[in-house]
Amino acid sequence: MNNYIVIDGFSASGKSTLAKEIVRITGFPIMSTGELHRINAYLIKVKGVSLEDVDSVMGYLESLKIENWIEENRIRFAIDGVTIEDVKNDLTDEELIYSTRNKYVCEFFSQYFTNNVESEKTIIVEGHGISNGTFKDAYIKFFCEADVSTRARRRSEQTGQNYEKVLCDIKQRDESDTKRLINPVFKSDDMVIVNSEDNDVASCVNTILEVIMMKKYIIADTKIRKRAEEMGFTIRKVDSTKRADFESQIPKNDSLLFMTYYLVTKNKCLLGNGGKVFKEVFPRLKRIKKDLLKDIEMSDLVRYEFVIEVSEENYEGDCYPKEEINSYGDSLIKIEDLVSSNHYYKELAQKFPIVYGVKTNNGTVIGPDAGLIYGVNYIADVLLKDKIRIAEIGAGTCSTPISIAEKKEINYYYGVDFSSKMKENYNNIFKKLLDEKQIKSDFVISDAETCDLPDDIDIFVVGIYYEAQYDFIAARGEDIKRSMNDNGMLILQSGLPENLMFSDMLITEKNNMWPWQTEKANLKKYFAYIAQINFEEEIVTVATNNDKQFKAFLSNVIMKHRVFTIIY
Repeated sequence: MNNYIVIDGFSASGKSTLAKEIVRITGFPIMSTGELHRINAYLIKVKGVSLEDVDSVMGYLESLKIENWIEENRIRFAIDGVTIEDVKNDLTDEELIYSTRNKYVCEFFSQYFTNNVESEKTIIVEGHGISNGTFKDAYIKFFCEADVSTRARRRSEQTGQNYEKVLCDIKQRDESDTKRLINPVFKSDDMVIVNSEDNDVASCVNTILEVIMMKKYIIADTKIRKRAEEMGFTIRKVDSTKRADFESQIPKNDSLLFMTYYLVTKNKCLLGNGGKVFKEVFPRLKRIKKDLLKDIEMSDLVRYEFVIEVSEENYEGDCYPKEEINSYGDSLIKIEDLVSSNHYYKELAQKFPIVYGVKTNNGTVIGPDAGLIYGVNYIADVLLKDKIRIAEIGAGTCSTPISIAEKKEINYYYGVDFSSKMKENYNNIFKKLLDEKQIKSDFVISDAETCDLPDDIDIFVVGIYYEAQYDFIAARGEDIKRSMNDNGMLILQSGLPENLMFSDMLITEKNNMWPWQTEKANLKKYFAYIAQINFEEEIVTVATNNDKQFKAFLSNVIMKHRVFTIIY
């Protein structure tokens, strides 16, 4: 029963509220044992089953046809076609208690829960006393605790019933729940106590998430270490950090744990025989990650990244198999749809006139990039020219020029994307938006390494996959520098805070992670002033040859945005 997380406690202790919030954040399905018990109690009442007659009870239970299914992250139940909606309010607490105290009924449904409810994901289970009976072997068990007067006040406010009557009812229910022989309600040593008396919902949720994250990591870490050793890797170190450590604007109850494993190998050829990063290294890193995480449950709570380094004792050997990379911008998604489910885009839409995001052919949302949009806007603030020219490789929805059009007049925008779908969207939607803002524009379909580059560019934006930027800089570094004017600034969305492998490759002169590194991919070959900045969960690299422009940009960032910055 290792895929169950139980939230237990007395009546009105906050179990349901906390369970629903955990489900909202994690995407885990929720199961309420009370739902099935209420349907059963209703049927016992309707069919007139005598719980004092053992034969009558056993005959009733044996005749039941129970179904369960997942609907909107909720495990639903039906008994003989009757669902919780059919029960409505046709059931008193006394009738519910009467049915759930029967030994045979409780044993029957306990076996049903453990043998018949299946899910590939972890299941959040909410109920009374289930941690001490049906789900005693659960993965993690939480017990919500609050004073009886607080619980009575909550229930009175929810139902509109008289407080004194509710208080009396809850005290009686507590006494009954504590003394019952099956699934009694009490705190045991293996439970994590959640104080819902003094803490708000967000604090309680954060407590639960912290425990789940660390439990998940401990279990997964053991498997990963063993698997890495079997695959011939040595683990040099493991970095763990939480999303809140990167970005203070993220609500505490949206915590995310990052585990970055630094693996060392002696096989110089493991990541490819000298080829390109995007075609050789990245597909093999993807495959290694897939193999290391095989059968390990992933969730929105824990994210694993792997950085491969080659030791000094290099020898020739076999390459690791590649994972096929086939991803491109395919369809648009309205920003309001992104905002409703993701705080990242909510923050972005509140500050900038973003209209659309992009989904890949695999269903992953890949834009707009908050890091690029913030960075470009800070650059635009300090450019002295009245009219500016922008080039963007990986243009997508053209959000970059649209985001700064209100503050800076854009004389020309040149967008490049390798997806023909993005070109169609430009022709049908984005060109009109740019025309309305009096921005002259061109949009071409091309590979980043072969596309034409205009001249006299003020802001050169690189929004292609950060895994592909190493090859792009190696192939086009001189061309990029030549296309920019004296005040020009380059900005790249070059990595994630939990994995700096690819962003570091752009500014590190010697890198064991990629032994065949060429100096042509090093930004220092083309630019005198370089900085890495953490904007909104993304590492952005900014480069220029204009010291005054560089200092003005950094001053603007420091004054307006508290971010992590490294200057090279």
